Amino acid sequence: MTSAAGPVVTEIAIGVTAGHDFVQQANTFIRRHPAMYLGPGQIAARRTAYAPAGNHSLIVKALELDRCVVLAGPPGSGREITAMAAIRELEPKLPLRRFSLEDEEAGEIGGIGEIAAAGPGGWLLHAGDGLAALPRCVDTVRAARGYLAVIADDWGEQLSGLPVVVLEPPDALEVYRHWVTARGHGGWADWDQAPGLLSGSPPASGRRLARLVEEIEQRGTLAPAAAQQDQVRQAYQDWNAELRAWFRAHRPPHDRALLVAAAALAPDREDRVYAAAADLAGRLHIDVHGAGLAWCPVTELGALLDEHQPNAWVVFRRLGYAEAILRHTIADYPLARQDLLSWLAALVTESLAGLRPRVGLAGTYADVAAAHGEAGHIVRTARAWAEGGRADPDLSANPAYLALSRTCLHPLVGARVRRALYEWSRRTGLPPTLQLVVAQVCELLGQTYPSVALTRLKHLAARGNDQVVRQVQRSVRALADGGQRAEVLRAVMAWCAPAGPEARPAAQRGQRRRVGAALFLEFAEPAGEAGLPALLSGAGARTPAQCLDGWRAALDLQVDEGGADRQFAVVAGRWLDAAVRHGPLRDAITGLFARAAGAPYLPPRAEHGSNRELTADVVMTAVARDWFAAGPPTQARRDVREAVTGPLTRGWWWPWLRRNRTRLRDWYATRSEHR
Repeated sequence: MTSAAGPVVTEIAIGVTAGHDFVQQANTFIRRHPAMYLGPGQIAARRTAYAPAGNHSLIVKALELDRCVVLAGPPGSGREITAMAAIRELEPKLPLRRFSLEDEEAGEIGGIGEIAAAGPGGWLLHAGDGLAALPRCVDTVRAARGYLAVIADDWGEQLSGLPVVVLEPPDALEVYRHWVTARGHGGWADWDQAPGLLSGSPPASGRRLARLVEEIEQRGTLAPAAAQQDQVRQAYQDWNAELRAWFRAHRPPHDRALLVAAAALAPDREDRVYAAAADLAGRLHIDVHGAGLAWCPVTELGALLDEHQPNAWVVFRRLGYAEAILRHTIADYPLARQDLLSWLAALVTESLAGLRPRVGLAGTYADVAAAHGEAGHIVRTARAWAEGGRADPDLSANPAYLALSRTCLHPLVGARVRRALYEWSRRTGLPPTLQLVVAQVCELLGQTYPSVALTRLKHLAARGNDQVVRQVQRSVRALADGGQRAEVLRAVMAWCAPAGPEARPAAQRGQRRRVGAALFLEFAEPAGEAGLPALLSGAGARTPAQCLDGWRAALDLQVDEGGADRQFAVVAGRWLDAAVRHGPLRDAITGLFARAAGAPYLPPRAEHGSNRELTADVVMTAVARDWFAAGPPTQARRDVREAVTGPLTRGWWWPWLRRNRTRLRDWYATRSEHR
């Protein structure tokens, strides 16, 4: 938004929980970066713009014969887009997804089970994320009649069982032309400077140049074509020549500090830029003789920065120029790197950036740190930000979410950031503010790696307070609504399962099971096709028997709460209605409830608060009877009620009565006729 005082950036969220706009900002950023997110739109765009590799046919043949292949080559050579094109050539409609076999996932909920549950699919696995369970993964993909492409820089013994194809990358110029044409900018395909810029470059450089073309076209500028081409050329070269000339011409370190501060904060007010530059000078131990009078005057700031500055605001208009300043400074002055990153991190929460932390600046910090592989710095900073957060409406949101969400899928530091999220989720006594941030980040992480995100949410569900648990539930719902429903349901059912020999306190196991039970009831409530519960109909439908652990956990939760939760009765009633309407499923549904509440599975407990006699069979019997009483007394409804309550009745006579029910009914009917 723009005001009379200049451009205003409204990137603020309140409290420790990221607001909707804040989450959308992170989602938008991730979706713009193909290395981080692979959705249907991105897959379609890549297929349209694909420039075939030199040995594309060989890769297709290897996948056809073995279903699994290792694509080896340096980063940026086009390994992933080639794998997607090859799989889609074999199966045009096959779903494609990235997958992770990170070492810490061994034995966790999720992992390879995601492949088995999803059925046939194309899977892209990056070797750098960990390959501890690769043989089992390969067997699962083959059994599911899917395809697996392992993206590797090289290969070793751990990949020796798979066919390896060293990619013959397409020419970067061809990649550029395919992309600009596919994106509707065909006029740039014959740009005379493109061949020189891309000479000897990897395919990723062609994609990068095409992305810059798309960005300047989206700006809608009325500048002459030559000026636009010059900006694209300079941005592609990261403004290296101009920035090196600027640094040679401006030797005083406080002038350089002013440029770096302007690049970090822009657009912002001049006084804040000066304050941030002075802080940076102090961190770098720059002694400025003459103090404030030695700095460039405000009236000459535009000339110093080589940008016209309107209305007392600092703005950079040239394509990618501000970002290039930060990259250039950190790359060319490695001894100042840690100080520069710490200064950027401090600006987010210090008063130099205004009364509210600059969450946009948090994103700038994360991008710069990730580009230079500073995963440790990101993790330490994000934790400090999260632990310092308070749900105070007078303060801005904790920016840790933005930093972690922008880096958890980054190709250079993503694996180490995800590892930190895993370790935090498993740590007892972690500050709730950090637990909340981890749960929020998992909502975005799960769009690419659902099993990885659900593993971390599982641990948070067992250890978090009420607020953290609510955020875990929100993140799980968001993943289910965002296309990961099958994987979410599988994880929730695992959370509901009776506790096994896990190395965690019983209280944590119980809490995780209660969270799973609450989520199960939410997923069990909606109606699907022909009035059946959505869990039992449509794509990915489950059988009633597969829902047993969910109903057991829900019954246990109902007993713990003294039978006060009306949602249980509502959901169970809908399933009983389905048993009436759908004869073929009647025995399966009624048998499900009888088994879930039966004593062999959930033994009666001596005491539950004031409800000394309340047990699972009592709860289920009461629900079934209330359900019958609330509707028409038809024979079908009576049969359903008796099929549930009969096995749960404690009298010795019930098994005999159940065996002879038909005979007794016929006898009674005959007797009535003779009266």
